[in-house]
Amino acid sequence: MINTFIYSLNKNIFKLLSIYLKKEYKENIDTLSLPVETNEFRKLINLFNPQKITYENIVFYTKSSEKFKEMVSSDFNILIFNSKQQMEEEAKSIKERDIEIINNYLNSKAIQKNPDLKPKIEQITTYINKFPSLKISESIQINSQYEEIITLLSLISIKKNLIIVDEEKVEENETIVLYYPLSLLVEINELEENDAKTFLSSLNLSTDLEEEVEKIVKKIVDRILLHWTIFYTGNKKEVKEYLVPINTDVLKASSKIHTDIAKKFIQAEVCNITEMVDNKLPPFKTFGKTYIVQNHDYLSIKTS
Repeated sequence: MINTFIYSLNKNIFKLLSIYLKKEYKENIDTLSLPVETNEFRKLINLFNPQKITYENIVFYTKSSEKFKEMVSSDFNILIFNSKQQMEEEAKSIKERDIEIINNYLNSKAIQKNPDLKPKIEQITTYINKFPSLKISESIQINSQYEEIITLLSLISIKKNLIIVDEEKVEENETIVLYYPLSLLVEINELEENDAKTFLSSLNLSTDLEEEVEKIVKKIVDRILLHWTIFYTGNKKEVKEYLVPINTDVLKASSKIHTDIAKKFIQAEVCNITEMVDNKLPPFKTFGKTYIVQNHDYLSIKTS
């Protein structure tokens, strides 16, 4: 499960998720759960036709108070702003907060006990100064390489974040910023069908509102999942989906399945579902405990 905190002055993201999930939106809603569904997992389900299917979930939530505290403790943050100006103002505040924390730490006695952290923290500072225009690849690298320091210092600007600017234009780029008219899609949902199609067409968007909502939700989900690896286990009784951080070795991944499996680990039999042909699993390969689990791996762990 990925706990995703929504930092926003409105609840448009929850309204969109409700449309996507085909659920009635309620004003007091502040938590929604979205199962992670992939084509590869569907292949595994079709193969085994199991009695039980267990999905991983992305839980979206928000709170009106202690937002920084929630952003620090969450697995992933979505920061939604109404304009570029608001984004720049809020981003400056978050960035200054993080820089102050770092400077205080570098001037404290704690750094004397961990001198090896100093060059790493100095490197992290260069990334903080880029916020909110970090490239996606940089964000993934930082969180994979410096996660312990980010957690230790409760940093926000270089956490696993996605920034959405709620504007009337669609703009793609290589940063963690996504421009999309969330509020407009919510307004269009209240219109009559013909008026909705006309409005969507004027924005150069699909005239099918559900299709457009699905597009933005999938973009958000895809950005979130860039920071995690999905793997599977299963048989005719049950197939299960798991999420672990990028660069997780198979020993740690096996503890996600069950702690006893990790303790008694001998080896892993691995194939990748993306290589399935004619509804058959591809050949398995044998790996030791240092193997790094790849996206859409299917694992069969041998234990003592």
